[in-house]
Amino acid sequence: MLYLSGNAIAQVKGKIVEMDVAGTFVVSIISEQTWSPPNSFTTTAAFTLKVPTGTFQIKKDDVVSHNGLWELASRIVAPIEAPTFDYIYFYLVSPITTLTYTAGEEIPLFSFKNTEDCAGDIQIMDPETDPFSVPNSLSVNIGNNYTIVGNGLGNGYQGTIKTKTNEQNCHLEYDWSYNENLCYGDSTKGVLTFLKGTPPLRIVLKSVEPNRKTHYFLDTLTHIGDQFIMPENLLEGSHSLFLIDASPDTVFYSFDFEQPKEIALFASKKDVGCNDTTGVLVRMVHSGLPEGDIAQYSWSNGFNGDVLEDVGVGTYQVTMTYGRECSMVHDFQVEGIPPIEITVKEQKNPSCSDLKDGLIDIEVTGGVDIFYFYEWGDSTLDVDSKLTNLDGGSYTVTVADVTGCKAIKEIILDTPPPLDPTITVKSPSCPDFEDGHVEIKANENGALPFKYSFGGSGLKSKGNYPELGAGAYKLYVVDNNDCIMEKDLVLEEPEEFDIELGENKEILIGEKRALIQGDTLDHSYEFYWEPSESLTCFDCPNPIASPLETTTYQVYVTSENGCFRTDEVTINVNRDRPVFFPNAFSPDGDGYNDYFEIPLGKTTTAILELKVLNRWGQLVYESNSTQGALRWDGYFDNKPVPEGVYMFFATILFDDGETLPFQGDVLLVR
Repeated sequence: MLYLSGNAIAQVKGKIVEMDVAGTFVVSIISEQTWSPPNSFTTTAAFTLKVPTGTFQIKKDDVVSHNGLWELASRIVAPIEAPTFDYIYFYLVSPITTLTYTAGEEIPLFSFKNTEDCAGDIQIMDPETDPFSVPNSLSVNIGNNYTIVGNGLGNGYQGTIKTKTNEQNCHLEYDWSYNENLCYGDSTKGVLTFLKGTPPLRIVLKSVEPNRKTHYFLDTLTHIGDQFIMPENLLEGSHSLFLIDASPDTVFYSFDFEQPKEIALFASKKDVGCNDTTGVLVRMVHSGLPEGDIAQYSWSNGFNGDVLEDVGVGTYQVTMTYGRECSMVHDFQVEGIPPIEITVKEQKNPSCSDLKDGLIDIEVTGGVDIFYFYEWGDSTLDVDSKLTNLDGGSYTVTVADVTGCKAIKEIILDTPPPLDPTITVKSPSCPDFEDGHVEIKANENGALPFKYSFGGSGLKSKGNYPELGAGAYKLYVVDNNDCIMEKDLVLEEPEEFDIELGENKEILIGEKRALIQGDTLDHSYEFYWEPSESLTCFDCPNPIASPLETTTYQVYVTSENGCFRTDEVTINVNRDRPVFFPNAFSPDGDGYNDYFEIPLGKTTTAILELKVLNRWGQLVYESNSTQGALRWDGYFDNKPVPEGVYMFFATILFDDGETLPFQGDVLLVR
């Protein structure tokens, strides 16, 4: 089964070595993981060799494939970016399908023979540092590529395993040296000594800093034993040394040089503060020390170690030794911290008891004056050295510096006497009355005497203001410290009320009528009605009147404050006596209009007597109020009478006690 990896990290490295047969080289691959078919399927691969120009020749027929089919593709001779080198490009012609990659195992891919006598230093090109890398090589096909299916579809080539292939130096011998055992801050210069060869020896040293800045150093040595000493210190970066003598033998050598990393040494300490009785602890701290190096410390007072306790005020020197007899010195001083002192620079009491205009401004000295921390007893106050808008009272401040030294001070602001007079307000008793009153009495613990201004009047010493109407008034009270109290006073207008009996009314004799129609005043008011003989009550808000003759009623209403109102209304009694007489009925037993009866009207008290006669004057029905209900069912002698018109006679008693006779006709329908 084929497994494709989503890992984009390269998995293989290339290697070139010289074989036992002089001038023959083999290119191999080493995988960091194990891949078996079909995951080991290798689709594309290519290698670019970098050789000294003019010293290396390969024929296509001299390329031998060991795994896969490889061919020599192209050669770029001495490009301007790297004029001392040629670039030889090999590529995989057809995929490798049966090979198994074992992690860490070297697998030969192809070999070739150099037909020239000298090889010089032969390398697999490093695209990361080579001057002929992208973008300089965009127009040509160079680089290293190796794609294994199991590793994904991208380039799996990670880099080259460095080997030395320049043993055949064509009789040119030299010595190149520089100090590799540097301490931080040291520098070194490279020195080349011409040992053997055919003078003159031309030297080209190319140095490339990490920021890609490039430097060239050129020189010619004319005698064996001459030296080339770099005019400048060796810079951190990648370096290439190209040598050619008159034979011409050539040598190419490349190397990387790193400056010793920065090492820092400092003392972690505090100054001797106000709370320290013996001294402070000092710890020496370093950073950047090379891995594996052990630091040792030697103090100017004879102590050895990285931590020293009870260090007093003074100047100290510590020497740290590490690595290859490297050392660095750090001088430091332990200071003493003076005690904190708090001075009141400005203090202002509140001007009046109700004003927050007090002020405290303190000045702090001593301690470590980088920064002070302020804490006042009231957590709502600002954490600052100056406080404004203060009441009178006690204020305690604690001041601390960054070392924890503290000082405490209490500051008292005097509170002025209070301006708190007693104010009595009495509103007018009745609407539109001017019997209101305001009286102001000074508090005995105030700054006496007080003066008063009321309602826009000038200041005066007495606080008594009678005969006031309802309304808003402005009061100013000024004490002997010129503190001012301003207060808005309102004398309330008593609740307005009225009694309105409305227009005169008419009722039928015997009717009843409320004297007030609509809303009435509640029982918090006192009422008195007269005349009261025909009323349901004489002291209630809305009595019911039932006069038998026209009567004028008067009401007197008094509020809780003693205010009063009055009104009157006339009830006209209409002496008409309306009576309704039915003109037909149908005694058929259907439950509707089966009887002839006279209903009681608004002014009717009772039907005293009822008689019914037929058209011949014969009495067919007679009854009075003592015999029960007065109603005729259309029967005579227990027999229904015929349809027709019948005469009736009735005696009716009215509400005023008067009795009147009535007569009429009624139609009986069957």
